[in-house]
Amino acid sequence: MIVDVTYLRSDIEVQIDGVFLKKFSKRLFGKYFKDLKEFENEDQVDQWLVEIESKTVQKQAYFLLSYKSYPSHLLLQKLIDVGIRKSIAQKQLDECIKLGYVNDSAFLEHLIKKEKMRGFGSRYIKSKLLSKNFSRQLVEVMLEKGASKDEEKKSIISIYEKLKNKKNERQIYQYLLRKGFEAQLIQENINWQEI
Repeated sequence: MIVDVTYLRSDIEVQIDGVFLKKFSKRLFGKYFKDLKEFENEDQVDQWLVEIESKTVQKQAYFLLSYKSYPSHLLLQKLIDVGIRKSIAQKQLDECIKLGYVNDSAFLEHLIKKEKMRGFGSRYIKSKLLSKNFSRQLVEVMLEKGASKDEEKKSIISIYEKLKNKKNERQIYQYLLRKGFEAQLIQENINWQEI
């Protein structure tokens, strides 16, 4: 059985008897492919690849987490993207969650606070988080936990006070809707003349 290794710019392609098997990150896996041993069948190759992926996954996960916090689905995808099998990456992710290195609810809480500080309403924040592939249930729970109507009312009034001399009421109303505030909440908190 012939195992071919092709070095590309940033990747390594592995082929068995001329058939493409898998692509690996050159930076992470390059040292393992320098001295290939002889394999009798495809199962031995597969077992060897599982072994080197298992050695590499923990180092890569901790490397990524040392620079910034990641939500679980994004960390899993990053590990898969460098050539680690989903099952091995999932085991490492479970270990990181157990150790407290990955915490989706804390990550979401931080994102929600950040977006509120930027002046966005709960509808906009929910839409943005769902577009980043967070689970709907977790997003709704975290928004209920972190969102108070009083904060949104204060934000609406604050934005209105800043813009009332520059724009007409219809423009302010549309601006607040685009910022993600609920129409009913906007109408309850401001005395509109012409809308």
